[in-house]
Order: sequence, then C-alpha cells, then structure tokens
Amino acid sequence: MSDTVVKIIPTDPYRRIDGQEIQRVMAYLQSKIKADKLEVVSNETPLFIDCGDSLETIQCPYCGETLDFDWWHGRMDAAYGTAFRDLSVKLPCCGRESSLNDLAYDFPCGFSCDAFHILNPWAELREEDLKQLQELLGISVRAVYAHI
Repeated sequence: MSDTVVKIIPTDPYRRIDGQEIQRVMAYLQSKIKADKLEVVSNETPLFIDCGDSLETIQCPYCGETLDFDWWHGRMDAAYGTAFRDLSVKLPCCGRESSLNDLAYDFPCGFSCDAFHILNPWAELREEDLKQLQELLGISVRAVYAHI
C-alpha cells in the first residue's frame, strides 16, 4: 500500500521557519487536519522537496518549453555540490536565468530548509488551509504532494 505525504514549504527555499512559527503552524494543523502523522523536517540548507513518482515533466517558467531530464539532472548535480545553496540555472531553451526552485514541475516540487509533512491526510488540503498557513507564517507557501 502506498502512502501520501503533503509537504508544506515556503516558496523561498532559503527562508527558515523559527520555533514560534513552527508551534503556531503545528497547532493549526493539529486542530484542522486529520492525518496519520504530522511532523516538521528541518535542514540547515535547502533540500529538494519532491513529488515522488508523480514527476512527469519540467518546463521553463518563461517560455514553457519542456526541459530535458538529463539537463535537469546535470543542474541538480551542480547544485548538490553547493549543498543546494546555489540553485541558479541558465535555461537551455530561452537562455534566461532562473532557479531550480522556480521551474514549472508537474507535479509541484521545490526546495526548502523546513517542511511540514502531513502523512496520509484523511481529506484533501483545502485552499483556505494554505491561506491560513501563509498568514500564520507571513510568507507564501506551496503544497507538494508525494506518493511514496
């Protein structure tokens, strides 16, 4: 049987979430979300927060061109060499500068130092829950759905 993990992350990959913010968000999640488990995962530098086996395509955020997975793997290897401190890339399609974090992943993915994990939520996360989490943190967040 597979599990579903909803990972809530800041859209800014370098934004750290402090202890008080974690407590506020966890209190909200515990009061509103029914799930097998709620936890916070933290790291000193950004990690790739992926969607598991659901990643099918990656596109340029500017021109919409589908990016080759070999190109992406090469950029990921280079970023890994910096402990993901440098996510900058030059896009092969239109030559513009971007970030690995800002590519158009299908399904959504991103980079983050801190992530709230919701294991097997009993219902789909609502848009109003995401808005409330953004208000509690004072930042923009995204949800990454992974099947593991």
